[in-house]
Amino acid sequence: MSPVTDMRAVDINATGNIGEYRTELVDATSGAITRTLPAASASPYKTFTIKKVDASANEITIEGDGSDTIDGQANVVLSAQYEKVTVTCNSIAWYIVG
Repeated sequence: MSPVTDMRAVDINATGNIGEYRTELVDATSGAITRTLPAASASPYKTFTIKKVDASANEITIEGDGSDTIDGQANVVLSAQYEKVTVTCNSIAWYIVG
């Protein structure tokens, strides 16, 4: 896949979960946003990057699907402009790798 098709811009009106694209540039200017990772059991060796691109105080929450965890936690919160997280999966859980 080319980098163009692997990335999308996301705002509060976005539908669907993370998984269709490898990188999401998220704009929370209009309100807090929650993005849900795909089920770990269906995502072995997948890697996703989520980046907050706006300067608002609104947070972006990245959460696992159902009981899936991210480094043992239920979610990760991005609150500062240009903050990002890269996660990868081993089919059991998600891990922060960058």
